[in-house]
Amino acid sequence: MGKKQKKERPMYSVLQNAGYVIRDNWKWKPSLITVALLFIPLNVVVPLLIALVPKVIIDVIESGGGMERLLWVVPFLVAGMILIYIAERVTKLYVEDSGVRSMFRYQVAMDVKTMELDYEWMASNKGKTQREKAVKMVQESGASYMYGTMVLLACNALGLVSYASVLAMLDPIILVLLAVSYVITWYVSRAVNRYAQSRQNEQAEHFKGLRYLIRKAMDLAGAKDIRLYSIQDWFKQIGEGLLRKEDRLLKDIARRQLLLAVISALLIFLRDGVAYILLIHKVIQGEVSVSNFLVYFTMISTFANWISGLLTTYNNLELQSMGFCHYRAYLEMPSYTEQTGGLSALPREQWPCSLELRDVSYTYDESDTPTLSHINLKIEAGERIALVGLNGAGKTTLVKLLCGLFKPTEGQILINGIDAAQFNKNEYFKLFSVIFQDVHLLPVSIATNVTLETEEKQDPAKLEQCLRQSGLAEKIAQLPKGKETLLVKNVNEEAYELSGGETQKLLLARALYKEAPVLILDEPTAALDPIAENELYLQYRDMTKDRTSVFISHRFASTRFCDRIILLENGQVAEEGSHEQLMELGGRYAELFQVQSRYYQEGGEEHE
Repeated sequence: MGKKQKKERPMYSVLQNAGYVIRDNWKWKPSLITVALLFIPLNVVVPLLIALVPKVIIDVIESGGGMERLLWVVPFLVAGMILIYIAERVTKLYVEDSGVRSMFRYQVAMDVKTMELDYEWMASNKGKTQREKAVKMVQESGASYMYGTMVLLACNALGLVSYASVLAMLDPIILVLLAVSYVITWYVSRAVNRYAQSRQNEQAEHFKGLRYLIRKAMDLAGAKDIRLYSIQDWFKQIGEGLLRKEDRLLKDIARRQLLLAVISALLIFLRDGVAYILLIHKVIQGEVSVSNFLVYFTMISTFANWISGLLTTYNNLELQSMGFCHYRAYLEMPSYTEQTGGLSALPREQWPCSLELRDVSYTYDESDTPTLSHINLKIEAGERIALVGLNGAGKTTLVKLLCGLFKPTEGQILINGIDAAQFNKNEYFKLFSVIFQDVHLLPVSIATNVTLETEEKQDPAKLEQCLRQSGLAEKIAQLPKGKETLLVKNVNEEAYELSGGETQKLLLARALYKEAPVLILDEPTAALDPIAENELYLQYRDMTKDRTSVFISHRFASTRFCDRIILLENGQVAEEGSHEQLMELGGRYAELFQVQSRYYQEGGEEHE
């Protein structure tokens, strides 16, 4: 039946989540509360009318009322029943529709919250798992329909009380028998639901892995590699492995649900059989009339439905509430602006900025080994720094620390001598223009992709200058719609597909347009050919005028134009100095430079 899981205590009770949902719906659409108050009594009355119509007809016949009275009474009852039934259906559809709309509302709220959350937490496994739980709540657990479940619970409770009061006068034994059988069913069902909840962390991990595979399989950027290197089988193997794990987990839960179904069936057979035998006995003894027999017969069946509905909806509500806890926990995570000080960005007269790392270390949550260890580094205002090192040396991690996306595990980061922690996060982000290795283009025009502003806020002269500096202006001039050309073909059929080099030039233009005092370029020329790369470097000095700049590269030959080169190795500053100084030193930088130079020379000879 699977290994025993540690019980996870819900963050909020069912009552607390119910109150939250009611307040949320009242703010969103107050009419939902009014409609629910109409639907609840209507839902209870409809089955009662179904039971009363045949009783009235039989009573009229037995009393000798004749056809004339029947023709007057029956149409009146049927018309009233139809009107009430229509009202009940309309109000029910209105409540059910709110669940569909809430699913989209909750998804939008989660997406907005995601953009407000601390990047470091979002990038951690804990953050990814928390998000997958919240996504699962919206998409799979049915918690978006929690309000509708609460309304149904109220219907069942009112119906239960109403019908119980009538059946108690008939025979209390019937009432006790029905109640006891459903209480047993409820406890078994509750245990199954709680077990399913205890396995949610495993399901979230499977869900996260499958979503990753789906994203990568559908990513056009990786489509070439998938085909050329025939790694479809690898995707299939990993996906099937995750599906097998999920299948075993679901079968484990299904076995418990099957046991619940068997117990429920046996109890229904016993409960209803005894109740009907008692009722038939009372008819035979003359204690109940034929017309009342029909009413009581229907009421016993309906009362059983009220109890079943009450217990089922409460179990569903409890399960949905557990899922809703993940959603609320996600929304209530503190945003990055709540975790920082109140200082504003530095005024322009204090540009460019100096940067300093004092004994900075950083260790990822999932690792015991520091990625960066006791870094001490001072970057003077306006200085051009090249950060070099082999893959895994910690270059990108250091940049994320400088930008404020990560917080140092130890040490301090200072901007113009001010501790970075004293800044408001949004204000601190204004100090940096950054190009990271991972590329994200929006399905809008080239102009909007560069400026990240609406059309009326864009500065055309500034935009044109940035496009020229980045080397993209000539290409854009050749496009029929120029800067208004749309990007991302997955969304816009008429979009232009930028090449890798053109994309990096666009990102460079975006970084220049922002006009921040610190410019950080993380492998900005990785997709450029050597000639285009050299042209870009020739313009780099002008681009970084009056700015402090950090240039990250694994190509050692591309860093000569910088004032100082920092070599990172094993999470520490191994060497620093100008290109000439480091070559004279004859240390690790010189060794790596010679290795790379020889590689390019040999590669060049092959093509001559």
